[in-house]
Amino acid sequence: MFISLLILLLSTACSQHADEIPPEAKTVPEITTEYLLEHRIISYAPKYHEKVITTLPYEIQTFKENYLLFLVARLPDANSTALIKLTKPRYYLWLERRSDGWRDFTTVYSRQLPSLGIKGHYSSIRNGAYYKDYTIDFTPKQLSHIQEHDLVLTLINKKKVRSTIEIPKNYIQAFLKMLELSNSH
Repeated sequence: MFISLLILLLSTACSQHADEIPPEAKTVPEITTEYLLEHRIISYAPKYHEKVITTLPYEIQTFKENYLLFLVARLPDANSTALIKLTKPRYYLWLERRSDGWRDFTTVYSRQLPSLGIKGHYSSIRNGAYYKDYTIDFTPKQLSHIQEHDLVLTLINKKKVRSTIEIPKNYIQAFLKMLELSNSH
């Protein structure tokens, strides 16, 4: 009896609070190129005197691994007097991988973009999961060439174990538009 009464009270309280949530907060926004442009991230790294342009994070989750992806542009400031400075623009895909096993990827392959290289960075083990960060360099010309299609990348380790990730075309299109807008200012 007491449990039935408790469940009734909780369900009543929950239904009353559900009405308080504004209708626009109940729906997940559609991730379009326009949405990505509206929420683009532009910052300035004062230590190196460079502009950093990046997309919102894109997450890929599978049973054994998760990826958090960002398309990034690091643009040098021609007027910089910093001791350590970027001399030419750098464009790359930043990958943060979390998995239940070690897979130190050494090769990346794509049918759309030949001759890509992958570089491993920081790695650690936290709460029983393996974390590793990677960058894959590219040029805006390469991305422009494939912007009407999703980018499919196959990551391969020394033991030939593979992982495949797919970056939606709207992330590529938004990133190219961000670069275009940053050059016009």
